[in-house]
Amino acid sequence: DARLLEDPVITEVPEHNAVDVKLKFSVGDPLERSGGQFTIKAQTFRVADALRRPAKLARSTPFLIGATGRHSHEFVLELPDAVWSEASGRRFEDNGELFHAKWQSRQEGRRAVIKTELQVLADRAEPAQLDDYRRRVSNTLANLGI
Repeated sequence: DARLLEDPVITEVPEHNAVDVKLKFSVGDPLERSGGQFTIKAQTFRVADALRRPAKLARSTPFLIGATGRHSHEFVLELPDAVWSEASGRRFEDNGELFHAKWQSRQEGRRAVIKTELQVLADRAEPAQLDDYRRRVSNTLANLGI
């Protein structure tokens, strides 16, 4: 149902060795309705893909997390009419030893903005770090709605 409204805008961010990609879509109905309530399904899992969850097996060698770096995603929903009579929002943050995760939402009027940011600080978790890493990943994914 998604339709690209404009050409993608790709900008190099040399000081971070990164690129910024902006896409603007129109979608048929991004809401899941139930009675008089609705849920917005933002695609925050794209950022969370950088977090690998280890199995609950004991390890004597490091667990490979993947490449270090910063991953961010901003989901903006603009509805035809105002739905929120008052501004509201939620926030989650986890600043662990191996990664930092941040998620925040803000709704006001006819607009909702959901920002997700993940900074992977280490490419591996040592065996002694695995229990904490596993707990933090599970908690982060749960707070991202994944």
